[in-house]
Amino acid sequence: MERMKSGPSLHKAQMSQWWFPPSTSRGARRRAARGHSLIEVLVAALVMATGVLGASALQTAGLSANRVALQRSDAVQLSWSIIDRIRVNAGGDYALALGDAPSGFINCIAGTCSADDLATFDVVVWKCSLGNWTEADACEAARSAGALRAPELQPGLPAGDGSIEYNGAEMTVAVRWQPDGGDPLTLRVSSRP
Repeated sequence: MERMKSGPSLHKAQMSQWWFPPSTSRGARRRAARGHSLIEVLVAALVMATGVLGASALQTAGLSANRVALQRSDAVQLSWSIIDRIRVNAGGDYALALGDAPSGFINCIAGTCSADDLATFDVVVWKCSLGNWTEADACEAARSAGALRAPELQPGLPAGDGSIEYNGAEMTVAVRWQPDGGDPLTLRVSSRP
């Protein structure tokens, strides 16, 4: 390519070579781009589809993690509610194993109860609040007495159950539940009565 002159003496032929080199004329550029547009659109669609699938997978995982976090929060609240009841009624016997169904509801709302009767009342209300025993006879009796809300208003945890163990001067409350499609989770809270 010859050296370009500057200034007003630049010829039209020299300008066209300077702006549009002969190998990249408009027709040549169109012919080169003709076959690539369909491939580019397909690649872009593939990349977009992959991104949408990834975003939906993240959304699903996030919702599942939020559900488990909410269940864990409920388990903590349920654990501390029975610990507070035990502290108020220190003379009652609250020892209880996982899998023990609530039995023998005693209505302490209607009248006075002994320490052990109040412990039985507290255990029935707590076990029925966990979620696994909502259909038990003791839970129905507690609902009739006004100690519990209806199951749809207080569903508890999925397959929720609990235990209370004493080890010397310390008690451990465990709440176990089954999250959707996962292994059972157990939350343990230790405290002094």
